Amino acid sequence: MSLHTGAMTARRYHCPSEPPTGFRDSYAQQLAALGFRESSAPPATLERYGWVHTKDMLAADFSDLNEWCLGSHLVFTLRIDTWKIPTKLFKAHLAKRVGAWLKEHGRVRCPAAVRAELRESLQHELASRVMPKSTLIDIVWSIDDEIVLVDTQVASKNDLVCKVFFETFGVRLILWNPLDHMGVPRAVADRLESVTHYDFAGIDSLPEPGLVSGVESIVRKAMGHDGGEDTAKVVRSQMADEDLEGFDASMFNEWLASEFLVYLWFVTACVSCDLEVHGGVMATMWVDERIAFRGGRKDLDSTASVKSESAADDYVAMSALADQRLPSSMSLCLRVDEREYAFTLVANPPMDFKAVKLPTVVSSKEFDEFFYDRTFLLRELEAAVQALWVRFCTLRADYDDWYGQVSMIREWVRKAVDKDAVDEGE
Repeated sequence: MSLHTGAMTARRYHCPSEPPTGFRDSYAQQLAALGFRESSAPPATLERYGWVHTKDMLAADFSDLNEWCLGSHLVFTLRIDTWKIPTKLFKAHLAKRVGAWLKEHGRVRCPAAVRAELRESLQHELASRVMPKSTLIDIVWSIDDEIVLVDTQVASKNDLVCKVFFETFGVRLILWNPLDHMGVPRAVADRLESVTHYDFAGIDSLPEPGLVSGVESIVRKAMGHDGGEDTAKVVRSQMADEDLEGFDASMFNEWLASEFLVYLWFVTACVSCDLEVHGGVMATMWVDERIAFRGGRKDLDSTASVKSESAADDYVAMSALADQRLPSSMSLCLRVDEREYAFTLVANPPMDFKAVKLPTVVSSKEFDEFFYDRTFLLRELEAAVQALWVRFCTLRADYDDWYGQVSMIREWVRKAVDKDAVDEGE
């Protein structure tokens, strides 16, 4: 999460750990122990990383708690320096050195061990001539909420953050699950762990009530189970072994996030998306200018994403739904009073925020005050999305209610595609 300015991108993790007594002092020592160490010589791996202050990439001393402990939030940054040598230049120099070795030793082929030694020597020699590229990944650890925000969605960078975080604090970060951490009632979350996926391909493909697949009939039976067992276990106990292949609860979470994007798209376009975020304050949400898709029938050509001034009404976007595609991400806008937010909601990892543009903060230039203002705005945005998510999950967990919602969405899709087809014909 960029704490200073500009758009924010954050991956959320659950950190199920209760800090020990006096944890701030012990954490200060642990952060400093793995703090970034400046050195003129590049390491053998051509990568060096360590913790630094969020507001000063050259500072790795965490003894002053006021610099990184902001109330119940711990704020620090992972600095990663990498040395990059131009590939063509490296190959040319290596070929020259190999040629010189062959001439000196009167050989026609260079042994693998010798080539590796020449490669390593050349790599360090050339790396010492270039400046490293510094990457800064901000970390915000909310102790009270047990949530850690990581300022990148790059998989390799997140893997490194999780590794160094564990080495520093002895705590493993668990990828954040919106069914567990966005206010969804436990009973509803249990039902949604094993629901099957619906497509929105058109009213003709909608099954009659009761005429559902074998898997879905089992899931529906499990949804009404009152024995206190985990829904997924109930489903698995009633399915043949061959049917269990690929039956992974996390996969259904991903489908749920994509279906949630379709739900937002529909209600903002056809109904209303006014909601109470906190203290009687009302908010309005709408789809912005970009929708990205995945899946669909492979025999049909379609774009992977749609960008237009009115993506929600775009014929190509509606056709993608009719082609059994689902949104993988969607740009949205939210207005609360006079504050307007723009952000992208990602389906996988579920409900990730990307490119969040917060309202302009007009306050003191002091880092802590600026941080609190930005945190308040982010929480306001999260509260609005959470209210809609809980509304969707409650609807999605009730078969009859969701059946009716899907019928309306499919009719909406069919009319939009047919109308545009007629308009083009005219």
